[in-house]
Amino acid sequence: MRNPLSSYQAVCRPGTGAGAFFASILVWGVGIGCFGAAFNNFLVETYDINGFDRGVLEFLRETPGVLLVALFAVLGRFSDWKVLRIGTACSLVAAMLLLVPVR
Repeated sequence: MRNPLSSYQAVCRPGTGAGAFFASILVWGVGIGCFGAAFNNFLVETYDINGFDRGVLEFLRETPGVLLVALFAVLGRFSDWKVLRIGTACSLVAAMLLLVPVR
């Protein structure tokens, strides 16, 4: 029977930093869990936000990321030079829109 720790010991050799990496992942997970619980309590107690309101808040917060993934999926079909040209054109249009006065 094979020792289950042998594969772990092969990957996590001394001096590689793998132990510190896994420890940081553990600490990060505990920290995110504590923050999530505290943030939920903060929203409920301070702003009286229920589940539906929290869903709307999260939807609005996550929408740009979802749209960015969709944009990457569309741009993945084009060559690098075409993506560069599209990005430059978008930046040019955005810079020109900064010149438009808003009242």
